[in-house]
Amino acid sequence: MTEHYKEHFHRNIDYLVALASKNVREGIIEEPRAFYDTFTLQADQVETVSHPDVFINGEQFPIVLTQLSAAIRPTFATQPPNPTLDERFIQRMGLRLSFHDQYYQSRDFVAVPLWLNKVVAAADLVTQGSSAWTFERPFVLSARDSLRVEVALESAPAANNTRRVTVSAMGTGMLSKRPYFLSSSLELDSVVPRIMPTQGFRNDGAEPIAITDMAIHCGGESQAPVGQGDIRQLRLNVRQIGNGTQAEWLQGPTVPVPLAQMPAVLAGYTSGRAIVHRFPGKGLLWEPGEGITIDAVALDPTVVGFELAVSLSGYISVV
Repeated sequence: MTEHYKEHFHRNIDYLVALASKNVREGIIEEPRAFYDTFTLQADQVETVSHPDVFINGEQFPIVLTQLSAAIRPTFATQPPNPTLDERFIQRMGLRLSFHDQYYQSRDFVAVPLWLNKVVAAADLVTQGSSAWTFERPFVLSARDSLRVEVALESAPAANNTRRVTVSAMGTGMLSKRPYFLSSSLELDSVVPRIMPTQGFRNDGAEPIAITDMAIHCGGESQAPVGQGDIRQLRLNVRQIGNGTQAEWLQGPTVPVPLAQMPAVLAGYTSGRAIVHRFPGKGLLWEPGEGITIDAVALDPTVVGFELAVSLSGYISVV
């Protein structure tokens, strides 16, 4: 699943393979990408397979995937709430990837905590309510460009309450080399998807900005006695307005029920409360039409019926 080649070449073909591997990763346009799905675990060690056409490169250009994230998706809307509110149950869930008839990490299901090879825990004060994502390749926000960020809550707040949602993007001016900070906030009081004000993300300067990081925060209910937020309550999707590919960055299942926004807890590739696995080497290269199958299983009867959310993240290279 990973790509390796020697730095010193003894045959011309070795040099050509290395050159092709480098070229495919240096596109004219590079944008973040993430593919996500949810798995409802079944009984008796029955495998749950990812929905069709989710973990597949349906675009015309290659995609490089570098990280995997996994987290329990709580069903807040049920009364009483599903016990998946306790994230420690993820220790009783297994995961397996298959790609070109090869299994990763193993043919046997590996418990999700054993996939953890990247430390993403933030400070205790904020880790419950935030996710941060450092992009593998910065994307260019040209002058007058903006971001379209769509957000939605998993469950409605209590009566007369709202949750304050904030998304921020950080980068560096490509001419002046000075730092830029773009941000927008929105008060949500229902589960209806909303578009965040785009003026907060607009590049109103005269130089392009290389955006390197994104931070997401979902606050607590406005009248709650404690200000602790919960990033599991939020879903989002992002695309660039102006230049770029004009495509949604985050792509999920469309059948049987479309999930147009990715659970924000999965975006914690740099810091957050998800389990993050970084693929060794240069990652996984998807040519157009290539894909991967993800299987999940309940390792213990106590997690049957729980929802496990999984995502693969990287970037697309438009060459």
